[in-house]
Amino acid sequence: MTTEPLTRREQQVRDLLLLGYENKEVAESLGISYRTVEEHRANLLGKYSVRNTVELVRAVYKIEGMPA
Repeated sequence: MTTEPLTRREQQVRDLLLLGYENKEVAESLGISYRTVEEHRANLLGKYSVRNTVELVRAVYKIEGMPA
């Protein structure tokens, strides 16, 4: 993971992805477009240096000290 901090919205998107929400559900929950969720998700993948959502979840749990 880079040292670049997450924006508040990236944190919200990340948290919903960790709960198992799909992009469409994240968009509906946050009142933003599907495309915006895709952009935030892409930013998260880059910031965590991972290739997909499964790797993102694993990285977050590893960084937060939780078992994956």
